[in-house]
Amino acid sequence: MRDHGPMTFGQPTTAIVLAGGASRRMGADKRLLAIEGTAMLQRVVEALPDADRIFVVIDPARPLPPDLLLAAPIQLVPDLRTGEGPLAGLEAGLTAAADDIALVVPGDMPWLDRAVLRLLVARLVSGSAADLVCLMHDGRPQPFPAACRRESTLVRVTALLDGGERRLRALLDHQSVEALDESTWRTVDPDGRSLLDIDTPADLARAG
Repeated sequence: MRDHGPMTFGQPTTAIVLAGGASRRMGADKRLLAIEGTAMLQRVVEALPDADRIFVVIDPARPLPPDLLLAAPIQLVPDLRTGEGPLAGLEAGLTAAADDIALVVPGDMPWLDRAVLRLLVARLVSGSAADLVCLMHDGRPQPFPAACRRESTLVRVTALLDGGERRLRALLDHQSVEALDESTWRTVDPDGRSLLDIDTPADLARAG
């Protein structure tokens, strides 16, 4: 994880880390996998040191070890619809949040770059008319990481879930979205490692 200096969001911002998945494809709790000597979920949280609040959404049936994520201002949030995927986890995080702006990341992206996260929030608060700002990659907007307007996004997420939708990408199809051009965000993350997620042992081996 490269450190481009402290993250300064410019207005109260909640960081939401989605960590409620069952890790079925990994075959072990991937939140605890050691990545360069640090548990993967811990690495993700450490990319968010200056967020006003950090909410980690978990399945209550899969608690975290007591020695993980002890630092303030971290708060564990129970998933409201357990087993229903990351869209439901996002609903739980947005429901718990109070700030107008939320930065949303998954708990399985251990190489998130702080400068990339800063770009997302800065674009949302300083010039975007969209409700959600994400990254463009290979010609497609990526659902994670993203900065969003809490209230409007929560309304849309809940409507999708109540309608039977479970795909996170569906939010991008129904929300006002701006995707940062790849040439823009790669100026601070030229290797694009912020978008590397770890779902399987093969992903971990490829990431090195």
